[in-house]
Amino acid sequence: MTAIKERPILFTGEMVRAILDGRKTQTRRAIKQQPPHQPFQLAGEISRDWFVDNRDDRRPLPDVLGYWRKKCPYGQPYERLWVRETWGTVPMRKVGSCACRDDEIIFKASDCCLPYDDQYIGKWKPSIYMPRWASRILLEITDIRVERLNDISESDATEEGFYPVCHFHDEMDDQGQLQEVFDYTETPVEAVFAETWDRINEKRGFGWAENPLVWVVEFERIEA
Repeated sequence: MTAIKERPILFTGEMVRAILDGRKTQTRRAIKQQPPHQPFQLAGEISRDWFVDNRDDRRPLPDVLGYWRKKCPYGQPYERLWVRETWGTVPMRKVGSCACRDDEIIFKASDCCLPYDDQYIGKWKPSIYMPRWASRILLEITDIRVERLNDISESDATEEGFYPVCHFHDEMDDQGQLQEVFDYTETPVEAVFAETWDRINEKRGFGWAENPLVWVVEFERIEA
């Protein structure tokens, strides 16, 4: 029996919590090499300039042929992704005269407020350095597609783990008194997703305003 392929994937603490809560079942990742020129079409259709194929592992075809091939680096449906997140270790305390057992793994996304101050050794370790054995979250890919970043729908933004939030601010009432009022953001896309996306990707040249092509990876959490 062929072993199921597994690949690592990085998530911020905010997104890790959304996965653990069952709110996040999609992730969007910018295609690092964007189309070289216009026009082009998306998602497996050969056009004059660009061909996205998440099954083809061949190198990009010469530009003179009029299209390129790209392979999705996150895998295929039914393959798996193991999550890398910010983590650390805490030595287990001695029990009676017994020696300390193996270190306990802790995760910043969920354990940052626990009382580890008297026993925590070292600092939080960046997610990029998390080994496979330390990962607690395993995802199975259910679908992969390609689309423009700005084409995300409100329902997809919700599947990304985002939702409308309230903003509080002060306004002057008719009597000249300040009062605290709140309003809801317009959509999960404009209010939360785009802001978070830019915080992570804008400096890399894949900001919301650039509207890059992205891999859309849908997944479900399975037992690690």
